[in-house]
Amino acid sequence: MISFWNRFVRKSKRRLLLRQEPLWISLFLCCLLPVLSGCQTGEVSRTGVSSQSTPASRQFSELNLLMVPFGLEVDAKHSKKAVAIQVFAVKPGKAKGSPILQGELEVELFDGFYQPDNREELPLIKTWKYSPEELKPLSKESLLGVGYQLLLVWEDEEMPAQKKVTVRALYHDPNGSTIASDLGVIPLNI
Repeated sequence: MISFWNRFVRKSKRRLLLRQEPLWISLFLCCLLPVLSGCQTGEVSRTGVSSQSTPASRQFSELNLLMVPFGLEVDAKHSKKAVAIQVFAVKPGKAKGSPILQGELEVELFDGFYQPDNREELPLIKTWKYSPEELKPLSKESLLGVGYQLLLVWEDEEMPAQKKVTVRALYHDPNGSTIASDLGVIPLNI
């Protein structure tokens, strides 16, 4: 049976090369590359430095953010401002968000937005911390799995100086490792 497949592959390669069909070769390589390459996820510390961790020791492999693309006013006096996000905690080998049953979810709000060529740290405006019990009423099941809808509110005295803010979610598991989401930038037109 193996010799049949060897002949089949050799003949297919020869046919492709003789016809000089770059489209088929490109499609073959595009299908082969994802199989041969692998994704590697690192653990992120509070300083943003990545370190490796074994996947078996982590409850979640990544955090994904969905954001409302503008700032919000949440009271009639215009003294409280907010941004709305949804956080999905994804387990290793899964594609959808899963419920957070242990550990802690932390959300950080920074003044301004991260620019790769700028090495300065963004000023931290406020931090919110959620236990699994606090997250339970905020959970929402969707096609993307279980997510947590969070309204991040701050007072006028905490008002950002910039016209954009950056949001980052961190999951601290009981083993001591931390998983961070990508940075999300939200313009403030309030």
